[in-house]
Amino acid sequence: MGIYKVTVADVAKLTGLSELTIREGIRQEYFDFGAEKKKEGNTRGQFLIYPAMLAEHLGITTKELFEAIREVRNAESA
Repeated sequence: MGIYKVTVADVAKLTGLSELTIREGIRQEYFDFGAEKKKEGNTRGQFLIYPAMLAEHLGITTKELFEAIREVRNAESA
Protein backbone atom coordinates (compact mmCIF):
# COMPACT_ATOMS: atom_id res chain seq x y z
CA MET A 1 0.00 0.00 0.00
CA GLY A 2 2.77 2.46 0.84
CA ILE A 3 2.81 5.52 3.02
CA TYR A 4 1.32 8.72 1.70
CA LYS A 5 1.49 12.33 2.65
CA VAL A 6 -2.12 13.38 2.27
CA THR A 7 -2.36 16.81 0.70
CA VAL A 8 -5.04 19.48 0.71
CA ALA A 9 -5.44 18.77 -3.02
CA ASP A 10 -6.13 15.08 -2.26
CA VAL A 11 -8.79 16.01 0.30
CA ALA A 12 -10.41 18.46 -2.11
CA LYS A 13 -10.68 15.84 -4.83
CA LEU A 14 -12.05 13.21 -2.45
CA THR A 15 -14.66 15.52 -0.95
CA GLY A 16 -15.61 17.56 -4.00
CA LEU A 17 -14.77 20.77 -2.14
CA SER A 18 -12.25 23.37 -3.25
CA GLU A 19 -8.75 23.50 -1.83
CA LEU A 20 -9.57 26.94 -0.42
CA THR A 21 -12.60 25.52 1.40
CA ILE A 22 -10.47 22.75 2.90
CA ARG A 23 -7.77 25.20 4.02
CA GLU A 24 -10.27 27.63 5.54
CA GLY A 25 -12.19 24.79 7.19
CA ILE A 26 -9.00 23.57 8.85
CA ARG A 27 -7.90 27.10 9.73
CA GLN A 28 -11.26 27.86 11.38
CA GLU A 29 -11.34 24.43 13.06
CA TYR A 30 -14.48 23.39 11.17
CA PHE A 31 -12.61 20.29 9.98
CA ASP A 32 -10.80 18.34 12.70
CA PHE A 33 -8.78 16.13 10.36
CA GLY A 34 -5.98 18.63 9.87
CA ALA A 35 -4.01 21.50 11.31
CA GLU A 36 -2.16 24.54 10.05
CA LYS A 37 1.43 25.01 11.14
CA LYS A 38 2.99 28.43 10.75
CA LYS A 39 6.64 29.20 11.18
CA GLU A 40 7.43 32.40 12.99
CA GLY A 41 7.56 35.33 10.62
CA ASN A 42 5.69 33.55 7.82
CA THR A 43 2.19 34.58 6.84
CA ARG A 44 1.49 31.34 5.00
CA GLY A 45 1.16 28.10 6.86
CA GLN A 46 1.70 24.46 6.02
CA PHE A 47 -1.38 22.25 6.28
CA LEU A 48 -1.09 18.83 7.85
CA ILE A 49 -3.75 16.21 7.19
CA TYR A 50 -4.22 13.35 9.64
CA PRO A 51 -5.17 10.28 7.55
CA ALA A 52 -6.96 8.36 10.31
CA MET A 53 -9.10 11.36 11.23
CA LEU A 54 -9.85 12.09 7.56
CA ALA A 55 -10.89 8.48 7.00
CA GLU A 56 -13.19 8.67 10.01
CA HIS A 57 -14.65 11.95 8.72
CA LEU A 58 -15.35 10.30 5.35
CA GLY A 59 -16.76 7.14 6.97
CA ILE A 60 -14.16 4.81 5.46
CA THR A 61 -11.15 2.88 6.70
CA THR A 62 -7.63 4.23 6.44
CA LYS A 63 -6.85 1.51 3.91
CA GLU A 64 -9.82 2.61 1.77
CA LEU A 65 -8.63 6.22 2.08
CA PHE A 66 -5.17 5.37 0.75
CA GLU A 67 -6.71 3.35 -2.10
CA ALA A 68 -8.93 6.32 -3.01
CA ILE A 69 -5.93 8.66 -2.95
CA ARG A 70 -3.99 6.28 -5.20
CA GLU A 71 -6.90 6.22 -7.66
CA VAL A 72 -7.18 10.02 -7.66
CA ARG A 73 -3.46 10.45 -8.25
CA ASN A 74 -3.39 7.79 -10.99
CA ALA A 75 -6.31 9.49 -12.76
CA GLU A 76 -4.34 12.76 -12.78
CA SER A 77 -1.31 11.18 -14.43
CA ALA A 78 -3.32 9.32 -17.06
